[in-house]
Amino acid sequence: MIERYRDHPHVFAFLRTFGAGIAVVLLNFGQDEVTLGLEDNDVSQSVVGFAELALDSYRDLDTSTESDREVLQDSVILRGYQGKIFVK
Repeated sequence: MIERYRDHPHVFAFLRTFGAGIAVVLLNFGQDEVTLGLEDNDVSQSVVGFAELALDSYRDLDTSTESDREVLQDSVILRGYQGKIFVK
């Protein structure tokens, strides 16, 4: 669980590790857009700027090109009912 969002009424944000890999899961269960700020104590800075978007509930990645790839930044905007998963 990313602590800063533990009590957020609509956001569920957590990290999962698997071997050397890390997944950052960001989910917005509310209808309004939210901006999530991720600081050093939330997510390792080795992940920010490097983890690539693996799943986005609003985008079909099969039709995107390599130049369309999104990487995790220190601020992520989620539209209403949007989920994003970044993997490094």
